[in-house]
Amino acid sequence: MTAIVTGFWIIVLVASVAGQLILPNPRWYLIHVSGLGVAGASILIWTWHFADALTRSKQSQPHQIIRLALQSLGTLMLAGALATTGIAGVVLGALGSLTVCAAFAWHSWALRRAMGAAFVSPGAVTLRYHLAGGILFIIGALVGLIMTIDVTSFELAQSWWPALYENHDAMALVHVFAMVLGFIGMTVLGTIVTFGPTVGRTRMSAQSLRWSGRALPVLISAIVVGAAASLAGLPVVAGIAAGVWVVAAIVGVLWPVFKTWRGSMLGVGDGWTIEAGLIWLVAGCAVWAFQLAFAPDAQVARSVSGGTYAIFLAAGALQLILGSLTYLLPVVAGGGPAMLRQSIEFLERTGALRFFVLNGAMVLALAPLPLHVHNALLGAAGLTAFMSFVLVLMAVVRQKRPESKPTATQPAAPRRGPRPMPDPHLKSGAAIAAALLLAVTAGGYGVQSIAGTGISAGTSDNQNAPVTEVDVTVSGMAFVPSQIEVPAGNRLIVNFENTGDQRHDLVFDNGAETGPVPTGETATV
Repeated sequence: MTAIVTGFWIIVLVASVAGQLILPNPRWYLIHVSGLGVAGASILIWTWHFADALTRSKQSQPHQIIRLALQSLGTLMLAGALATTGIAGVVLGALGSLTVCAAFAWHSWALRRAMGAAFVSPGAVTLRYHLAGGILFIIGALVGLIMTIDVTSFELAQSWWPALYENHDAMALVHVFAMVLGFIGMTVLGTIVTFGPTVGRTRMSAQSLRWSGRALPVLISAIVVGAAASLAGLPVVAGIAAGVWVVAAIVGVLWPVFKTWRGSMLGVGDGWTIEAGLIWLVAGCAVWAFQLAFAPDAQVARSVSGGTYAIFLAAGALQLILGSLTYLLPVVAGGGPAMLRQSIEFLERTGALRFFVLNGAMVLALAPLPLHVHNALLGAAGLTAFMSFVLVLMAVVRQKRPESKPTATQPAAPRRGPRPMPDPHLKSGAAIAAALLLAVTAGGYGVQSIAGTGISAGTSDNQNAPVTEVDVTVSGMAFVPSQIEVPAGNRLIVNFENTGDQRHDLVFDNGAETGPVPTGETATV
């Protein structure tokens, strides 16, 4: 079940990366397929797993399958809503939001029941984090419901709730506080308290449990204050609250866990990837706190932080999930220590290569590069993540095959954690990754050059050519008209009026662009 659901959403994510040039709101799909699809499904699955392990209770698997189905169905309906406008988009958006809310409300209730079991492990502080994350998800999803209606029906939003419509940017910030710092952030922090020492093959420390318990109310308070400040139009206060969250996360959770890793033998495929994901996640939240603190208003705060979401979702949360599955799936598959050892060594052979390609591509994608280069790097990162997941599945399948079990002439490996990646593997993996990233970047520039030449040919050198002038507006998350036909040889002038509810920019493949245009204003390109 884990492999099927997670694999489905990873495939959808790769398709979303590939469809950046044709999707009606490509950034929305990248963010929500990553955060609500891949991360949402993974959190449902593994918080249930941790609840069973930490309370020695057995929750209903059929109920869990129904919750996963509701979560996936609701996410797909939201994706359909953002590709639609008018009443159909409103209905799909409302049904999708309420469906995912129902799934997580049910899940949170099940977690709360599990926490009341007769036996509760000292590590059950993890479940308190998970429960807080689930409750914050529901709040964030309800805010997202209002935003979805705002986006899909401009007329309905203006007539039904003009006050809420006018504060769309502030609600977007509240949505991020609840979903990213709350749902994903709290769940990740709670999980790493008990899962981190396991990955490092070390013991969980009493200090880590004690500090994480003290940090929990501080983290929740920071999210509440940040969300309230966003609604009140105080981005500086919201930025300070986000900064407090980052400090509490580092001091109260991550530093004590990292201390337990000293001297441990972290594998590259799981340990290094999880550690990198944590660093990306916290770094993204820190950058966002800085952007909030120096933004004059909610609209600017929202417009400047779009790229930051890629840091703590794609590079942070998704990489954490990938590293966690690399460790967990072979462990859950069973077969004994020897078979587990074989699976880990199989994955570690290419662990360095995949690690450096994924993180290198994400670092380069943050640079101000042309559109096609940016998309090529995102595609390389997405493909690497997908291939990593496929390799994990292959390792699990091999682990389950009877013929793969060690025989009398094939002695079982000793029962210990994986060795650190040998230096030749690290060096060769880094070298091959650097060459691949150089090739991807060069290929992106080549496509950009061809696309730019094809679009601008015959127009830039002839300023006296006939002119085709078109007015473009925004409806929901789509440009109207969505296509423009220009006679060969004509010059195109676009008069863009932002009739949407947030800042938009109109960008052409040859580099011509309007720049960010605030709501209600116009620009010509």
